[in-house]
This record gives sequence, C-alpha cells and structure tokens, in this order.
Amino acid sequence: MSCTGEQNFLGGYRQTVRWPKAILQDSRHCPSVGCPIAARLGFPLRIAKVRSRTVLRDRPDYDNQWVTWMMIELGSGFAPMEWQGNIGPVVAWRDDGGDVSADDMCLLNDYLDGLLDQYSEGPGSVVPDHDITPAVWADFKRRAAERYDDINI
Repeated sequence: MSCTGEQNFLGGYRQTVRWPKAILQDSRHCPSVGCPIAARLGFPLRIAKVRSRTVLRDRPDYDNQWVTWMMIELGSGFAPMEWQGNIGPVVAWRDDGGDVSADDMCLLNDYLDGLLDQYSEGPGSVVPDHDITPAVWADFKRRAAERYDDINI
C-alpha cells in the first residue's frame, strides 16, 4: 500500500503484489507488526513498512491514511502515535499464507470508514465485543462484496 507521495507512479496506489513468504516472515529484513483490527475481525494481518519506489521529499509524502486506520486501538479508535504519520509505504500479508488483494484492502478500508464514524459519536459508541467481531465483518463483507472482484479475507 503506497503512501501519499507515491500516488502518481505506474500501477496505482493500491496493488496486489506477490512477495515471497520467507522474506515477509524474516524479521531481520522485514520487521512487521500485527494489525489489531484485522485480528479482531478474524483474519490476522501483518504490516511492514517498506522502502518507497519513488523519491519522497516532504513529511506529508509519507502519510498513509489507510494504514493509520488499520492500526487503530479497539478501545479508543485512535492509532498509536507511531502509526499516525510518517509511515510511508507498507506491505500487508497473512501469516497463514492466504492471499490478500488490493480489493481486500479496499473492503477493509470501507469497513473502517464506517467504524471510525461510529467512534466519532463519543466514548462508548463502539463496543468491541459487539461492534468488531467476525460476525459483523461477515455481514459487512456480504453486503459490500458485489463492488469487488478479488476478496480473500
């Protein structure tokens, strides 16, 4: 998933790219963290920052709104400070080796857009045990899937 400064390169902002699993799982070359929201929804994802394919000059070039949303803490709806800016491009993958497509990331972003609106209603407006569950995700995915071709999560 590209960052803001990479939006104008050939291939688009979100791409489905196959990376060797051995590289992704090697923490020396590709340190990663778990995505709390995806784990809660039942499809654990790993997120790793990767080198940009284009030259990034300014701090805003490193913004990556989608990843900030993916890293929100369940209780507050806010991402930790290290995920709120200066992120750069990332790669997302599943530890189980399952596919993750650009459509999957778009679907997750659509879900998070609605969830963040719900968080904005104030403290207690999101109850993770009720609002962030595999069943809620399955229902959302069923309703939204007609807009996407390659759904794997």
